[in-house]
Amino acid sequence: MNRGTNIPFLLVLANIGSLRYISALRVNLKNQDNQNLEVQPESVAFNTELAFQNVKNGIGSVWLFHTTHNAGTSLLALFEQQGLSWKRKGRGCFIQEADLATPTLFYDDVCGERGIFGDSQFGDFGNRFVRNTSKLVTVYPIRHPIHRNMAGGGNSWETCPDAWFMDNYGLRKLIGLEPGVPITKAHIEFAKARAASFDIIADMTEFSKGLEVLCGSFGWDCKNSHPGKDSEHSNKVDKLKQNHNDIYNRWVKLNAPEIEFYEFAKKLSQRKLANLQRSRATNLFHTTETEFVLQEEEDQAQSVCGTW
Repeated sequence: MNRGTNIPFLLVLANIGSLRYISALRVNLKNQDNQNLEVQPESVAFNTELAFQNVKNGIGSVWLFHTTHNAGTSLLALFEQQGLSWKRKGRGCFIQEADLATPTLFYDDVCGERGIFGDSQFGDFGNRFVRNTSKLVTVYPIRHPIHRNMAGGGNSWETCPDAWFMDNYGLRKLIGLEPGVPITKAHIEFAKARAASFDIIADMTEFSKGLEVLCGSFGWDCKNSHPGKDSEHSNKVDKLKQNHNDIYNRWVKLNAPEIEFYEFAKKLSQRKLANLQRSRATNLFHTTETEFVLQEEEDQAQSVCGTW
């Protein structure tokens, strides 16, 4: 596991672009201070549009990178509903061209609970996960870390409010950083570059919008059968502020690195959603209707009090 690597990643302030495009070289976004941030993706896919089409035609594969309590269980059911079934198989932490011989849904069998572990360096993403192919679509569901801490069945967050899972878990899993290792600014920028390398980033904090990003990218029109669930976690966070303000404030301070990363990734998801909505409005994007039943949160329960 990489503990102290100097990551050769550069964050550049620029005065061009504004939530407009992802090129093969950079991602341009604006931060909350209206400054333009230029981020170089760690890796760029060979042909994303053709890869989407190949999945729709039944000859492509999907990797759903699983972060516990980022709605992975529900999205797994969605892909299975669309004809891509997950068959658990030990694969290690890589996907190579030979793994794409038949259409496959990759999930927790790739990298697993520890995330993209090992001596993870900037530029490693394209070596581990084949990008010079039109047969693989990579999907990264994200969630605000405080909302994720509140997810799952039971009251594990109350029992173990200082467990490893509560400490920037999503960021750590993405770049393979073990619990307890201090997070630096370089780690945050590394995570941004890695996130920008995925074909789809879907913010599942508000499930319906994340579902629209994911389904719209494949040309599916997915209807969330329980839209009231969208506010469920927001209500839990509001109650946490009211009834356990000490825990809430501790979490916000502790998870400041992942919150910064999340805000960046969230903008990528928002931009994708806006582009899809504009395409629909101009009749350039055609979908087939699919009703989707959201999995109950209790079905996604996992103990967070154990060890890594």
